[in-house]
Amino acid sequence: MSRNISSKDASKLVVAAPKMPFFAKKLPGVRELFEKPPELRKRRSIYNIYKRINASYYGYRDGEDGVLEKVEGSAEANLREEEADKEWRRKGTKEVVTVGAAVAREVLFEEEKKEGICCSCEKEIERMIVKKMMELLRNATDEHSFTISYLINSCGLSPQSALALSNKITKLVTKNPTLLLCKPEKTLLPKFQFFYSVGLSGSDLAKILSSSPHVLHNSLDSRIIPSFNFLKDFIRCGDDKVLVAFKRFPDVLRKDFQSQAAANIAILRECGVPESKIASHLVNRPRTFYTGHEKFKRTVEQVKKLGLNPLKYVFLTAVHVLAQISKSTQERKCNVFKDWGRSDEEIVSAFGRFPNCIQYSEHKIKATMDFFVNIMGLKSSYIANNPQFLAYSLKKRIIPRFAVFQSLLSKGLIKKEISIGTLLSLTENKFLQMFVIRYEDPHLLKLHEEKLGISK
Repeated sequence: MSRNISSKDASKLVVAAPKMPFFAKKLPGVRELFEKPPELRKRRSIYNIYKRINASYYGYRDGEDGVLEKVEGSAEANLREEEADKEWRRKGTKEVVTVGAAVAREVLFEEEKKEGICCSCEKEIERMIVKKMMELLRNATDEHSFTISYLINSCGLSPQSALALSNKITKLVTKNPTLLLCKPEKTLLPKFQFFYSVGLSGSDLAKILSSSPHVLHNSLDSRIIPSFNFLKDFIRCGDDKVLVAFKRFPDVLRKDFQSQAAANIAILRECGVPESKIASHLVNRPRTFYTGHEKFKRTVEQVKKLGLNPLKYVFLTAVHVLAQISKSTQERKCNVFKDWGRSDEEIVSAFGRFPNCIQYSEHKIKATMDFFVNIMGLKSSYIANNPQFLAYSLKKRIIPRFAVFQSLLSKGLIKKEISIGTLLSLTENKFLQMFVIRYEDPHLLKLHEEKLGISK
């Protein structure tokens, strides 16, 4: 007989039901019954979004604790330095190139006059060179490419000339980067115009500036022009002689002649050196007169003790040589001659004949003496009596010419009595005419070229 159960009693039965074991919740079909559906995320209103935005949101308080400043400070400084350097190079290079355009055009005009192109094959070669140059330009660095492209597009230069001039500009700026701070039209251009006005060519000016760019730092009105005119009046010559001195020693227009060179010239006058000799030496070797006054005075006294005559030009040459090298260097080079059995008197005598003999490096003196004595069979006393032989290049003159001389001697074409001085002192063309071409022997020319090839 069935019994009716009310809903109240049924709820009691459910509650009273035994609990499900813990592992039963993980059984398939049961696990899903206990999973709760994910709650839907309520979308925030614009009001709530803006309500949360404050100063911290925008990062205004990031630097209050000092941590961020320490982390980013060094990196920020490096970035600023790199950007400033790039901007400085970009603007500076453009200014230097602008000023160098006038010099470039004159240099290129002089070079193109020497390198005339007159036939179709040469034009074809030129086109190939241009093509190769353009490939090199494309592979250049950014800064270098900017300079080259500016020279081509703004100055109208060819790719070859632009590349060559760009290298010169790079060398110039590398030696003296402060040139980039100069104002081209106000500071640099007037100096170029002055040098042109006194007869200095563009190619010579380019050579001088590439080796001594600091000339451009001196004032044109208060230093360069006064020094030029003072030197011109002292030597009593034209602009060309002053330019010779300027090419050999660019500082001659940078330094104060009256305060430095004049005092040294006064010492030479006291010794009895003629004015004509002083003026000639000032043109050919102006560096001598800008030696420190005390050192110059000691050097003159040293030369006087060696017994050299102040009336002869060799006196000034000796002063020039000794003023350029220290006492210890002089002693070391004298010891090289002593190693070949020469006495102090012979060394002094050789110096009196040819002061430049101790100006060469110890290596050159040793190598040249070794070849003269051990290969050519000359006596060291003969070299001491003819020290001018040390001035010749061992690889470019002495070895090639002696090889030709030996070949002619072995064939009986010349006599052994030919002076070694004649053999070495001849110009290259005269030597070839007298000892090579006249015998119509191709072996001699080949031998001479092979020996010259050793030095290349």
